[in-house]
Amino acid sequence: MKHRAQSQFTMTDRTIHPDPKCQRNQQALLDSLDGELREMMAYTHRVGNVTFHYYSEQLAEPTEEDYEDWLLGLPEEIAKDHSERGFEKCRGVLSLRRHAAERNDSGLDAYVKESVSEEDYRRWSELRDKSLANQREKGE
Repeated sequence: MKHRAQSQFTMTDRTIHPDPKCQRNQQALLDSLDGELREMMAYTHRVGNVTFHYYSEQLAEPTEEDYEDWLLGLPEEIAKDHSERGFEKCRGVLSLRRHAAERNDSGLDAYVKESVSEEDYRRWSELRDKSLANQREKGE
């Protein structure tokens, strides 16, 4: 499947990264690849861009409780740095927003489903389910 030309991108196409520099970098990488590797990377970009939009659109606004819980799961030096910065300065940190969304089950599944093709959603769901099964097996 050929990646769409940038001129066809719309502001509502969540499979496209909002940063033009990232768009150019992603397209340059795709242009350098062929066949299955190219399609795998195009898929990775589409789903990655959708999740970037999801976490950037304040669908996962963290609370101070989310922040405190998030700090507990970070490596010691990183947690110390973020603790010194404080909750307000860390609100936009993508990993905190992701943590808050996961704690509050903020609908990533539905967001991805409405943003990508049926095939991309099926593939994403299968990978997510395998990842969750692996986490359960490891007791995470």
